[in-house]
Amino acid sequence: MALPRSSLSQVCRGIADIVSLGLDAGANSIQVMIGPPASAAPGTTDTTHRVNLFFYRIEPSGFYPGDTPGDPWWVRLHCLVTGFGIEEEQISAGENDLRLLGEVMRLFHEQPVLSA
Repeated sequence: MALPRSSLSQVCRGIADIVSLGLDAGANSIQVMIGPPASAAPGTTDTTHRVNLFFYRIEPSGFYPGDTPGDPWWVRLHCLVTGFGIEEEQISAGENDLRLLGEVMRLFHEQPVLSA
């Protein structure tokens, strides 16, 4: 039996979709995943780069309390972003890791607060 989708899982999936769109994942052979980094490590025959998002700390934002049940609840998500690049022609896997991380950092810097 599949677990029901919670609002937290929907938010995290939405963030992964924003990262995927910002990286143009389909055109650049990038797979954006959610989960522990160990489960996202590519095998030796994989042909796509991977970006893994691991949400490990969720806390109230501190600005909008959302006191009543009908109010939106603003939260601060802490996310460990792990890049798993593959080797390409003249570019090592390690350098591709850094390129992936740099692009995700750029995306989050340009849009630090995501709308509902």
